[in-house]
Amino acid sequence: MSIERTLFKSAFLLIVSVLSAVVTLNLPISTMASFFNGTYLWIFLISTFGISSFIIKRPLLAKILAPIYALMEGFILAYFVSILELLYPGIFSQALPLTMGLILTLILLHSSKTIRVTSRYIKIVYSLLGAVSTVYFLDFALMLFGYNISFLHEASILSLIFSAFVLAVASFHILIDFEAMIYAHKTGESKELEWYFAFKLLASVIFIFIRVLDFLSILRKRRNF
Repeated sequence: MSIERTLFKSAFLLIVSVLSAVVTLNLPISTMASFFNGTYLWIFLISTFGISSFIIKRPLLAKILAPIYALMEGFILAYFVSILELLYPGIFSQALPLTMGLILTLILLHSSKTIRVTSRYIKIVYSLLGAVSTVYFLDFALMLFGYNISFLHEASILSLIFSAFVLAVASFHILIDFEAMIYAHKTGESKELEWYFAFKLLASVIFIFIRVLDFLSILRKRRNF
């Protein structure tokens, strides 16, 4: 397994997502609205979740499924970006360089050994991810009964702090995927797994991008108060 080939494949998947997002964003608003009505949007969301889960269980199938996942993620991201652009014009042009800069900074810190991905680091990051997931799950469960966790839907200082916290957790998580790729290379894993690690890196990049969008949208919303 080669690190260079894995990064190249990850870049390819990222390009697929970007191109699908660009094509979708250039569709007429009426077409996009009809294409991403409630039913179709849920189909896309459930499909991407199903594909990602299948890849995790069957890593060798990532060569086939990862490009499909990247394509569908591009469609979904385009939908949410288009909504945020209507509410906060220019947010995409702010989020993209911020995401890339954040990821490059983390990789540099990892490469210089400033941040070391140890077993303790991994346990802490996954524990924090579990805590964040629990908060969002509780919010979803409460919404079924007409309630919610208010700061997740507001633009308060607490909302901003929580969003920054989740962004930090998402950012630190990508280093775990990066370290796993390096370990697989050192242990001589099959090159068939390159697509699997490329998929994981893409998923982490998208996760960070979504969290950056969320953080910026709260900032922009607070400015309107």
